[in-house]
Amino acid sequence: VILPNRRKAFRGGSVVSTADLISFWNLDEASGTRVDAHGSNDLTDNNTVGQGTGNVYANAADFVRANAEYLTSASTDFEVIATITIGAWIKIDSFAPTNGNWIINKRGTALGAGWQLAVSSGNSKVFFDVIDDPFTGTITGTTTLSTGTWYFVHGQIDGTTYKVGLNGSWEASSSYAGSLAAETSYSLTLGTASWNPTSTNTLRHDGLIGPAMFWNRALSDAEIAALADKDDTFYDQF
Repeated sequence: VILPNRRKAFRGGSVVSTADLISFWNLDEASGTRVDAHGSNDLTDNNTVGQGTGNVYANAADFVRANAEYLTSASTDFEVIATITIGAWIKIDSFAPTNGNWIINKRGTALGAGWQLAVSSGNSKVFFDVIDDPFTGTITGTTTLSTGTWYFVHGQIDGTTYKVGLNGSWEASSSYAGSLAAETSYSLTLGTASWNPTSTNTLRHDGLIGPAMFWNRALSDAEIAALADKDDTFYDQF
């Protein structure tokens, strides 16, 4: 079945494997629940996330900061973790006044547990946090992002390091040999902070996200580079 707004039949040939892919969200629906096109972790709509023109697919989820719009999944599938890879295509309409545009995250408050992938309002660069009491660390990319431009942002924990990257290349990494404690208090969240989704506009995304993806493994550099190509055949199967 070919779904509306999605690409044609899967052609194969991509270096990107679906092995240990937990969830893949096209985020091309007009409104309401966003379907997990690979797994069973559909995203619940909060405050009516809209639809805008996409990059990989015809449409993408459109988040309006002033309306506190975000998407969530309470699934335990994201409560891991020794190795993970997170990726999302984003376009920023405006940067948050402070803190940053939170893209995808699952973390607790203070020195709880979890991780977050976001774009800083201070320097307009992508950053990745790992929080695992008593360890907490932040790494920041090197490229200054602009509004109105599509980017592929990605973070990874590979068992010895955690990394952050942009458009298929890793821009920063730091040592982390732990195994993340499970964050059980808050949901996986797209578009705002999981622990504080509605009470402040300093953590909300304003712009587009789509698609987004979560692996329970560390993808290879070749796979990451392929995902940054919006025309890669990997995307045809969803």
